[in-house]
Amino acid sequence: AHEPGGRLRIACGNRRASRCPSCAWTYAGDTYHLIRAGLAGDDRRDITAAVRDHPRVFATLTAPSFGPVH
Repeated sequence: AHEPGGRLRIACGNRRASRCPSCAWTYAGDTYHLIRAGLAGDDRRDITAAVRDHPRVFATLTAPSFGPVH
């Protein structure tokens, strides 16, 4: 009764912007920070800056039986 509009709003957790733009925005921000921490280090997440010196590879693999992907 004390919430705006009389309803408690909770996140649905859907990552698709076509379904829920606000949850998709939150997911995109979280993903950015996790990837950045893995590439550059982040003291708040106990990831040292030494990870900058490690090789970086982002590989995507698709089995031939799945057919064309793009």
